[in-house]
Amino acid sequence: MSTEVLRVWTTLLLTIAVIFQGVYLHELGHALTGRAFGLEPRIELTALGGLTWWKAGGSLSPWRRILISAAGPAVGLILGAPALLADALLEPADPILAYTLWLFWWVNFGWAIFNLLPMMPLDGGNIMSAFFELISPRKGRRYARYASMAVIGAILLIALGFEQYFLAAFMAFFGFGNYQGARAELALERRTETLTRRADARSEEDPLLRAAYAALEVGDGQAVLAVATQLIESASDETRRDEGWHLLAWGHFLLEEISEARAALDAMSGERDPDPGLEGAIELRLGDAEVARELLWQSILLGHGGSFVEERFADATAKSASWAAVLETLRAEEEVSLEPFTLARLQASAFFAGEHALALGFGERLWGLTGSALAAFNNACSLARMGDAERAFEWLDRSIEAGLDDVKLLDEDEDLEALRSDPRWEPLRATLEE
Repeated sequence: MSTEVLRVWTTLLLTIAVIFQGVYLHELGHALTGRAFGLEPRIELTALGGLTWWKAGGSLSPWRRILISAAGPAVGLILGAPALLADALLEPADPILAYTLWLFWWVNFGWAIFNLLPMMPLDGGNIMSAFFELISPRKGRRYARYASMAVIGAILLIALGFEQYFLAAFMAFFGFGNYQGARAELALERRTETLTRRADARSEEDPLLRAAYAALEVGDGQAVLAVATQLIESASDETRRDEGWHLLAWGHFLLEEISEARAALDAMSGERDPDPGLEGAIELRLGDAEVARELLWQSILLGHGGSFVEERFADATAKSASWAAVLETLRAEEEVSLEPFTLARLQASAFFAGEHALALGFGERLWGLTGSALAAFNNACSLARMGDAERAFEWLDRSIEAGLDDVKLLDEDEDLEALRSDPRWEPLRATLEE
């Protein structure tokens, strides 16, 4: 083996080892801190990094969540700072050693600094969210999402100003995730308010129920747990006890203690069914996307949909690859309508999974509801991928009539590549340049 080949392989193996230790030790910092607070940590390493989650455990105060979030970056700072100092002072002559030292401090120290930026889902964003929750238990996470979008917007503008397009795309991805998260948080707030209103008649003469739903309305999971436990212990009949178990499940869900939420629903007597929206949300978090989809759809049929249910329904459909079943059900249940945002998510997830015909089905329903230029454009992309140029151009015409005026999008979208050699392409493109 030549010296050059050996150097390349050595560099590659060192790169893998350094990145692995950086990711693993970062997640280990989270895991050990959580374990000190009574949680059961699980670490998953993925192609894009790592994730620490909790199998079970007691509820956490915002201060403990701050410590858990800060522990990962703290490990990187402790390990990376000496390497950064050594790299600056020693300047090793050996190129492999110099590269390894640079990579080590960058993976540990550099990532820790980036990860402390106040934007979710980074650790800095989670720390910020916990601080907001100290001020407003009900709305803190949503406020943190808005603050995250502000920080992301500033970084995005700076990245574009310096022509750092990869960083700009990365920030756009983070921004969209926070936008979705803010919608989900708002939907949860509204759903708890709805549940509170439905419970008014039942709770007028019951101080415990009144206290439980008041805590649920403000998103105070720990208070919901406390009152629900009292309801269960003081219950004189199954109806009241089931109400307590159901509220207990909501409390655990608010605190992201998903296994405990499932156990609370399982403890119900069977005389009443759980809220299918809540049960579906729990099953989705537990990983059973197909069961979650069916439960969430049941909630939609009962008229208890809204953003909280529909966003999770779209996620469950994508994770269970059930687009065909959902589209067939929608066609059979013409009186049932999903929100445009939900249809757009179903269209996008089917498209990126290569299910272009199914994406077109959702897109056609979205177009019927909104008549939006983007829905028509995405339908054209699906048809172009399917090889149906005739209908693709029809949808592009509709998109332009609906207001599409971005010729750059038309020129650069790779999904339309098959259409650019068609004689109809240039005349259509010319209409946007007029």
